[in-house]
Amino acid sequence: MGIELNIDTPSTFNEKIQWLKLHDHNPAYTALVDKIAAKVKVATIIGEEHIVPILGQWDNARDIDFDSLPEQFVLKCNHDQGSVVIVSDRNTMNRKEIIKIFEQKEEIKQLLEYQRICI
Repeated sequence: MGIELNIDTPSTFNEKIQWLKLHDHNPAYTALVDKIAAKVKVATIIGEEHIVPILGQWDNARDIDFDSLPEQFVLKCNHDQGSVVIVSDRNTMNRKEIIKIFEQKEEIKQLLEYQRICI
């Protein structure tokens, strides 16, 4: 904090990471950070029997069919890190709160995509 980055001729690890973020736009990186695509790729290498199954995919949090899910499950966003809701008892979970969490994450994703286009 407080140290100016030398992006033109990076020498520290942090400067090099920042340079890569700005200049290295390899399309393969998208597939590497996509949770669903990564599962498919890993399954082709080690076998699908070693992969935790995906129980469902939804474009909108309001479309989640909670009644079709098992008593215990984990919900994650595909587009970010840290968006994880662990449900240990489907009967006592707060569906409205879970939907709210994921709708907020979707709003942030859309804002970031908008900023990326506008910059």
